[in-house]
Amino acid sequence: MPGAWEDFREDMAEHPPALVVDDSRGAPYAPEHIPTVRRLLDEHYHRVAEADGAVLYARNTAPH
Repeated sequence: MPGAWEDFREDMAEHPPALVVDDSRGAPYAPEHIPTVRRLLDEHYHRVAEADGAVLYARNTAPH
């Protein structure tokens, strides 16, 4: 969809969620396959848990 990534980036910048759940389980849309999402997680989140194969990331409170 045209403009979807820009909308996503704006939403994440304006209203970053405290928790991100990655339930892709290695699918083609997994963060490791999408540089925009991988960079977002690497820069602003850290892995905190795994539940039934889903990975949970919490927002960093201080820069890493």
